[in-house]
Amino acid sequence: MKLTKKRLLFLWMTCFGLTAGLPAAAQQSAMSEDDWIAIRAVINAQIDALLEDDAETAFSYASPALRKLFQTPRQFISMIRQNYAAVYRPRAFTFLPPSIVDDVPVQPGQVLAPDGNVVVALYSMQREGAAGSAEWKINGCQLVPLNAFYAALRVGRDDPVAGPVQSPIAGAFHFDRG
Repeated sequence: MKLTKKRLLFLWMTCFGLTAGLPAAAQQSAMSEDDWIAIRAVINAQIDALLEDDAETAFSYASPALRKLFQTPRQFISMIRQNYAAVYRPRAFTFLPPSIVDDVPVQPGQVLAPDGNVVVALYSMQREGAAGSAEWKINGCQLVPLNAFYAALRVGRDDPVAGPVQSPIAGAFHFDRG
């Protein structure tokens, strides 16, 4: 993936840029801690389903738009197998701090891919269903190389001599699949 200035700006805005100047409470005013817990549970459940090659269950966590696009669980898991090896067979995974971009919850996760590379998976989430019984669904996932993700966080820093951004969770992954 070619890393352009436009892509870096998008990544920065997606993860932190649009909300960086706001207090944490203002950033997530429409989201409760229970919402973020539910979102993480959905992502974990889909990853578990992918690890078991359970296409039906993995597909059930996709948003209506993704289900319409891929039509069948078989096509969905085939696309993930071909294009998203990092989340199809992660060796390790941990969640990073979430953000809201244009009213869309974005939950990043740091992933140790099967090839040993570390990437950040940016999950865009969507609430599906009527109020009171709504469920969170995954509406998209973008894989970003770790160095690009942290480089994007440096864009716009006031201190030009700030050292490199270090991963806040290096070595502290959510699970390890060996």
